[in-house]
Amino acid sequence: MSTITGEEANWGRVGNGLNTINRFLQKYVQMEIKTHFQNLPRISGPAHAFIGCLADSNGEPLRFDPENHPTPPQGDGVQLCYRALPHYEDAVKDRTEKIEEQIKQNQPQLSPSQIKLKLMERLPGKNQPTPIIDEHELAHLYLQEYYKRQSNCNISNLDASAILNILSKASCFPGNVRKQAAHVRDTIRNSWAHCKIEDWVQNQMDIAFAEMEKLAQMMPNNEDLLKELDEDLKGTKKFEFPMKEFLLKINRFRTDVKNGKHEKIQTKIKKLENFQSKEIYIPRRFKESNGIEGNQIQDVEKLVLEKKTTLLKGVAGSGKTSVSVKTIQQWAKGEHLKNITCCLFLAAGSDAKIPLFKMVWDTYSEVGRWEDHECKESFHHLQTLADQGSLVILIDGIDELGTMTKADVDLAARAAIHPALEVDIRTTCVGIMTQKILPGAFILATGRITEMVNQQVLEEKAMLYELLDLTQEDRQELVVMMEEDPNERNRINNELDRVATAGNELFLKTPLMTKNIIELVINKKVEIERTKNSSEIYLMLLMKNLDFHTDRNESFTELDPPEDHEYLIMCLKLCQHHLQTNEGTEGINTIKGIQRNVKNMGQCFEANALSETISVPLEFIKKLGIFQIRKEGGNLYLDAVHLSYFEFCCAAALCRNNLDIEEELSKITDLSRFKAVVLYLSGMFAPNDSIKYLIACQDICQNFMDLLKNNEKEKSFQAGLRAIMTRKWEEDGTKAEFVLTTQEKIMMGYDQTFILAEARKANSSKIILFDKIHLQEVKNLKEVKSVVELIKVQHGLNKLDIDTVVCDNTEDSERLVELLKMVENWKVDQVIGNSSVRSFRTLSGQKLRSIDIGSASCGYTSEVLVLCSVLKQFVVWRAECLDLYNITKVDWTALSCIVESGGVGTVKVTNI
Repeated sequence: MSTITGEEANWGRVGNGLNTINRFLQKYVQMEIKTHFQNLPRISGPAHAFIGCLADSNGEPLRFDPENHPTPPQGDGVQLCYRALPHYEDAVKDRTEKIEEQIKQNQPQLSPSQIKLKLMERLPGKNQPTPIIDEHELAHLYLQEYYKRQSNCNISNLDASAILNILSKASCFPGNVRKQAAHVRDTIRNSWAHCKIEDWVQNQMDIAFAEMEKLAQMMPNNEDLLKELDEDLKGTKKFEFPMKEFLLKINRFRTDVKNGKHEKIQTKIKKLENFQSKEIYIPRRFKESNGIEGNQIQDVEKLVLEKKTTLLKGVAGSGKTSVSVKTIQQWAKGEHLKNITCCLFLAAGSDAKIPLFKMVWDTYSEVGRWEDHECKESFHHLQTLADQGSLVILIDGIDELGTMTKADVDLAARAAIHPALEVDIRTTCVGIMTQKILPGAFILATGRITEMVNQQVLEEKAMLYELLDLTQEDRQELVVMMEEDPNERNRINNELDRVATAGNELFLKTPLMTKNIIELVINKKVEIERTKNSSEIYLMLLMKNLDFHTDRNESFTELDPPEDHEYLIMCLKLCQHHLQTNEGTEGINTIKGIQRNVKNMGQCFEANALSETISVPLEFIKKLGIFQIRKEGGNLYLDAVHLSYFEFCCAAALCRNNLDIEEELSKITDLSRFKAVVLYLSGMFAPNDSIKYLIACQDICQNFMDLLKNNEKEKSFQAGLRAIMTRKWEEDGTKAEFVLTTQEKIMMGYDQTFILAEARKANSSKIILFDKIHLQEVKNLKEVKSVVELIKVQHGLNKLDIDTVVCDNTEDSERLVELLKMVENWKVDQVIGNSSVRSFRTLSGQKLRSIDIGSASCGYTSEVLVLCSVLKQFVVWRAECLDLYNITKVDWTALSCIVESGGVGTVKVTNI
């Protein structure tokens, strides 16, 4: 006892008190429930579907206590949970088969579907009454469904939470007893079980014992109970309550998370800091995937606890990891998930295999000090928490775990039975998400490919949510967090308003990019109003922390000191090598090396990459600002602030002299990484003279300099890149344009950030420049609009060519108009569907060749005039039917010309 804190001693005493009162209450509950059971009537009619079941005074099956009274606020009843019985499924199955056989014998003419309907009529609901044989089974009806996992019904095996639950609900107990039992359960027992031991100061313990003593005073023959509670309060007994050691472990885990001692979680929390080491985080909003846009939630608890498995989708930098780590941090601090006893966190990292009972704790260092038998016991207790609905598991970055297969699910199922079986992090996460491992736990998993995981792995059983974009209010809140000076805040907000144009507002929709841009504005080193793509942003982020020599024109000539240029290229090489080989087991975000003292360079990070030994001074790595340095054992690790930095740096590295870009791209075997690198690579060479840092980086792009010098018409990086690729296309005999069709996966199923760079085919790798996009048979305008918007931002798209587009409603028509307005030059050969021609009136002067609509309904004069003016724009048009109604005045000459042109199948006229 002398080695524990005062709060731990108080918490332990309360645990003893709850254990003491539970032993006495078990006997009292069993006695009262037995008497109550003996007085309840049964259904005896032989033809009744629920024969043998408990009944109310009217002979109806007992579904609520007392006497089938409705639950509040309509009544004072409590719903009985028959599904909490261990034998519930077997009992329902036997009865269903028996009644189905009776139906078949009595009505042999019925079809299988008719028999099913008859069964539903006679056996309604998912909580069907079943015969109850004793007081133990009756007591289970007042418990939650997860108690069905117990092997049998026995009141003496129930914990304090269950006993207090029965005592607070069953009508056979006096009202004051029910009320006090509920109070002890909610405010004492549940608070104690959540293991926030630091809260158990002397006053809290005194209150807890006072409430338990108040309940004890209501019990008959309570002398021994009161005496033992007094001993518990004085601490004269050893701790004797169930799960004692495990709950102490949970408290240590919670404390370590709260105090920043859980290394993996704290590393991710540190990434929320800005350049001034201040944590920057704002609460996020979510919406159900494919749900109503206005149906948004901001309550993390609802997101986590709404369904057993929830998948949260977000693009790169949208804040998925931030939501996960802040959720577990807020749980540890007691700010959220207050009714959850334990919240675990898992994320991609090492590929090593360890026993499942250790893997569920991921990299929590304390587990390494536990004996195997402690790990096994803890895993068993975690299952108990899962059964009770008081375990949450957060999984960050499911798309970084690698391809998930049925073999992973099968292995996870075996490991759940034998938790000593060694598994990797992917198998563990798959097993948890599929409810094979720790079934009953609440799961929140984040990633970019949630729909695919839900379809292919989870059999579409998960709830899907998406992170919503930042609002202007969110951006302003970020500015307040990142800048203290009110005048500077005004300047930054003005800069952001200039950036937030239709062309590049997309940059301000995610926290990562928005914070980066705010830092650039605060830094005052760059001008960002005419930024065209994310590559330019990342290039400026790399360069903003470095110093330059300048000439008289204040343009950048070289890094200062000059050797920083070599160090920068070395860092880019490390990223290139890492994405091309993905060596090691440390995860996609981490480069492994060693620390070495190098002559004339000082302490360096050293690693083998691209067939050479690369040494980079630690001071330069810190100054560059895209890695966090971590030392573990004899190794040194560079953890990227975000995966997107790796991808961009790899793209920049491929611009070095004498590299075959196509060959180098083919070495990136991870499809998602390949797409991202192509995206950043093509974006780097977009023509934009306003971005000085593009010029500053020319000397790492020697592949293109000769082409630029020889290209008098368009001196830009992109021109050089296009020239190289055009020659390649001509050699291959392929078209120099990118064709998207709805039949190709590039339009569906992938994260939109990567749809743009779908250039990898079966046997080749090509860089695609989106000067022109050719769309065929467009049916999903919402998806296409989002994709084209991103392409325009990333590549300055200026031409859009659509063969056929389907507009089935006014919303589609408006989307098409918005889509066409995004580009300077566009052509649509044909529009078909039941669209609203009114939407197209703003496209006058553009080349919309033809429109083919199922029906043009025009009510009132103004709509007919709009119809006339719009249809005059088309070279060819056709309407299956013109439906005219309530027309008081119309330009009949104009309308006649339209009808006589032969484009109308029929004309329907009403109330002219």
